[in-house]
Amino acid sequence: MREFTKELYEEFIKGIKSTDYKTYTIYQYLEKKPKNRVILLRHDVERTFKETWWMANLEHEYGIVSTYYVRKKPDVFLPDKLRKIASFGHEIGYHYETLDKANGDIEKALEIFESELKEFNKICTIKTISMHGNPLSSFINQDIWKNHDFKKFGIIGDGFLSIDFSNIFYITDTGRNWEFSKYNIKDFPPGYDVNRVPKIKSLLEVVDFVKEQKYPVFYFNLHPDVWASTSSDYYKKAIWQGVKNQGKRVIKRYRKSGK
Repeated sequence: MREFTKELYEEFIKGIKSTDYKTYTIYQYLEKKPKNRVILLRHDVERTFKETWWMANLEHEYGIVSTYYVRKKPDVFLPDKLRKIASFGHEIGYHYETLDKANGDIEKALEIFESELKEFNKICTIKTISMHGNPLSSFINQDIWKNHDFKKFGIIGDGFLSIDFSNIFYITDTGRNWEFSKYNIKDFPPGYDVNRVPKIKSLLEVVDFVKEQKYPVFYFNLHPDVWASTSSDYYKKAIWQGVKNQGKRVIKRYRKSGK
């Protein structure tokens, strides 16, 4: 079965549903603090909404809850659809990129953050946030919290900063593959040792790890944009991702050289 297809995603959902693990939203995890048999399923909604919509519906069908971190962009900031997704029991979070938008100006970034958060809160109460990592930008959006506290905005936690990853299995589909460091520039949890992550060829392999209870907590960070529900979408996305990944290689070499 091909990776990054609707068919494979449904097999993945059925697989984790068949285990003894329970899914939690990021907010639920931070509030309830479960210690064992935990699955955190997170989606970063970045460019299009079609895949987000079928993912949210599919998860709801199987009784799975997840967190959707949404950018403040016209193509994905769709209040009516986001309200519907929230009604399924999923969490809507704010996928902020305000330091990028403020061109590195911290105070301006905080002003944008407050303004955009108000727009999200008109849809549903936002409890958790997580930064968007633009590979083309030299800024790290979560740096706005180095000398400021997001809790003053009514936020409970951050999807990366508020979680201890020392005993968590974390995997992301960044770059449309499962090799953690190959095309990943910014989706690194703080303090996470990527060297202890086994090489993964298929998302279904991770279901086997879950069934074997190799870790108390599994954290999946999946981007709907890289998944496809039709064959034509699948090949279009594969080609476009290949182009983007070559660009990421250049960026990583350039930044590694310190230029």
